[in-house]
Amino acid sequence: MDFTTDWEKMRDFHKLTQEEFLASYDYVSEEEYVATARIVDAVDNPHKETMRKFKDHVASLEGRDLMYFLISDCYNSLDSEPEFKWILQKIDSDGITAFMTDHISDHSVREFIEECIDD
Repeated sequence: MDFTTDWEKMRDFHKLTQEEFLASYDYVSEEEYVATARIVDAVDNPHKETMRKFKDHVASLEGRDLMYFLISDCYNSLDSEPEFKWILQKIDSDGITAFMTDHISDHSVREFIEECIDD
């Protein structure tokens, strides 16, 4: 259960800390607060889960697989995994070419991808 449809509580939800809110609304349980916070987070950050999956995917790649991903999926985002397409469009293909002339380690490639996708 959540209280996302109660505008007064939602106003205070955005103004107060969790502790202050629960003290003000002693009849609201911590579970209700957490459920509401999850809904608000999902609305405010609709791609958060996809971004986490993308970063986990990049972290799981090594060596040739990581380089192939950088060249194939990042350089040509049109042919990439549909779920990750919006993330990959943030990575500049000219930047990939310039980057690859100087960096070939897995760590460097991961850092490059992270810098490109993090706003």
